[in-house]
Amino acid sequence: MIQPEPVNARFVGGPLDGETHLLAHRLPFVQVPGPGETFFARLHVDAPDAPDHLVYALDGADDAETLVYRCRADAPGA
Repeated sequence: MIQPEPVNARFVGGPLDGETHLLAHRLPFVQVPGPGETFFARLHVDAPDAPDHLVYALDGADDAETLVYRCRADAPGA
């Protein structure tokens, strides 16, 4: 079972560009919720089956407390 491990997440590109949010887990993928969904985001261990413009992948860290997530649609070579 995955244990909570809170971390700040800075988002680059896509609908969350420039935003920073506190996530409950340090998982490699973040999916923006669809219309009508009231939560902030879904966190995934594996890449979700969703359009690239709605998925962020872990792309490094600013520091020990802040991970950087880049929109897959905006990733180099996408």
